[in-house]
Amino acid sequence: MGKANAECDACMCQDFVLYGAVSLPGGAPASGAAVYLLSKTPKLLTQTDSSGRFRVPGLCPDGKSILKITKTKFAPIHLTVPKTRLKAATIRAEFVRAGT
Repeated sequence: MGKANAECDACMCQDFVLYGAVSLPGGAPASGAAVYLLSKTPKLLTQTDSSGRFRVPGLCPDGKSILKITKTKFAPIHLTVPKTRLKAATIRAEFVRAGT
């Protein structure tokens, strides 16, 4: 079971790690995309690496936490952290060009 973070606006689970892979249209890696936790105030968690991958430890896999992934010229991606009892989960997403 998780506990509230210092701001009391999100649940944190020390033993869980979320892995992600984000790509551009056509499958190229989306390097440098920003990954936010949506809460009362969106919180920047990390950025994707040159392979479009990211790792976020400590989120709760409760099926309620929502991530927002952004990159210039692309529509934001909203994803829910999957509900699981496992110690890790992986999510994949692909950007869509803004305005399409």
